[in-house]
Amino acid sequence: MSNANATEQPGTVIPALLLIEDDPAVAAFIQEALEMFFSVDVLVARTADQARRLWRQQRESLIVAILSDLNLPGESGLSVVYELTRERANVLVVFATGDSHRQPEILARIGAAVRVLPKPFRPSELRGVFEAILPA
Repeated sequence: MSNANATEQPGTVIPALLLIEDDPAVAAFIQEALEMFFSVDVLVARTADQARRLWRQQRESLIVAILSDLNLPGESGLSVVYELTRERANVLVVFATGDSHRQPEILARIGAAVRVLPKPFRPSELRGVFEAILPA
């Protein structure tokens, strides 16, 4: 979905964020908050397969960040994000999880450029994670 607040001019490229979240209410909350704070196109995937499809579409080159739930139905968010980012290390990766004790595992598997956002979180915390890379 496109950001309704973004002023799109011909030739302007709006960065995209891939949101991987299976809970529709949580996904809507995150998408609304991100689009309120930033000029970003939030691409929502509810499953690992949807995330793979979105990533591989032509928009892949515009995706500057991934925000993923750690626990997805049938597959770990950690596994799918690792798969997607193997060839593109310049993408900011953030995992939203209630399992904060898994942070060492996440960092070891993906790398130090990963951030962990403990659930539940406030919109201001979400904003703080992305404000260095997404345009306001």
